Amino acid sequence: MHYLDIVFPLLFRFYNPLVSEGGRGWLLTILLRTKPLFHAALSLSAYHQKKLLAVDNSNENVSDTLPDLEGHHILTLVELRRHIDSLKISRGTMTRKTQVEVLACMIHLISFEVFRGGNDEWQTHLHAARVLFYDTRDSFIIESSSVKASVPPTLVASHSELDTTVSTCLSSHETKALDFFSSALVWFDILSCVTTRVRPTYPEVFSSLLYIEDGRIQLCKLMGCKNWVMVLIMEIAILDDWRRASDDSGKLSLRELVRRAACIEERLTMGIKTMLEKPISIHRDPCGIRSSESRSVTYIFACSALTYLHVIVSGARPDLPEIRECVSKSIKAFQSLPDPTWVRHLVWPFCIAGCMAATDEEDAFRDIASAAFLDGQIFGNFETALEIMEQCWRGRRSQQQGCNTWD
Repeated sequence: MHYLDIVFPLLFRFYNPLVSEGGRGWLLTILLRTKPLFHAALSLSAYHQKKLLAVDNSNENVSDTLPDLEGHHILTLVELRRHIDSLKISRGTMTRKTQVEVLACMIHLISFEVFRGGNDEWQTHLHAARVLFYDTRDSFIIESSSVKASVPPTLVASHSELDTTVSTCLSSHETKALDFFSSALVWFDILSCVTTRVRPTYPEVFSSLLYIEDGRIQLCKLMGCKNWVMVLIMEIAILDDWRRASDDSGKLSLRELVRRAACIEERLTMGIKTMLEKPISIHRDPCGIRSSESRSVTYIFACSALTYLHVIVSGARPDLPEIRECVSKSIKAFQSLPDPTWVRHLVWPFCIAGCMAATDEEDAFRDIASAAFLDGQIFGNFETALEIMEQCWRGRRSQQQGCNTWD
């Protein structure tokens, strides 16, 4: 129960389904029947307990948790290998069911690495999950001509019109599990692209899924941020990849770079304007009762996306007016969050805005981070983000050129 009551909410702070939506019963069902997933959950719980004991300076108890942590992690990998083997030889309904279970395991392995602040190990699991997700994409989309975008038409690039269909070969709990872990995969994959600067593998598929109004993948239900912002963050990653490739080949057109960036910037700014002007409606918003908190989180991601976009075009120069404006808005947005601990789950936008902070804004970010961790519990890669920010600030003060770009 430690995993269900404590660890899972730490991983997915904004996931709080209503009883009418089925609650979280599906999670317990899939945990109990899937051995590798069960051990993955126990690994996460053991690690969390280890960190809590370390905070309490109970060193003897910390050492006692290590065998459980390592043992469950090994069992996760062993049982996952068996599951993958069964996936290869099974057919029909069992194939899709096993795919859901393996995808769930992959997401938990990624979560384990992120939870303990890992930098590289999760990439292997993400690649495997990405391939598996692509095989299940037909569970979400079929050709349709009646889809409406969840954002204004001016925000939508040209995408195929797609609709969703519930897979008839899965139970309701399995379908909820597929929706949840597929959403988590899309989230991890997009943020992976902008943190590792690797071109997205399936941008067309992701965009099509995320632009479906009332679609089964609603990232705000898991992570608080609306789909349209994450699509544009993915497009910024694609732009960055194009810019670097063009620069390396000596064929970079600054005019084309500015044109492409301006298109994304317009969609971001219009999306922000539309969102802030639109009355909150829990009945019409795909995020439902989460619509209010989703607006705050989405705004923060959008501001940092704009900062990221400006850096790609003009370089990492905090003195630029457009960057200063975005960072200033980010600071106010972080300070205005209903709960300061939410910052723990907003690592990417916090790091992006923080790295571009002017000298007189550095303490504001330190204060925001301190307020988020008054209980002394720091999990995940937030510590890594703080280290990157401090390193960037020190480098800029010492005039190191390494802080003039993202490289």
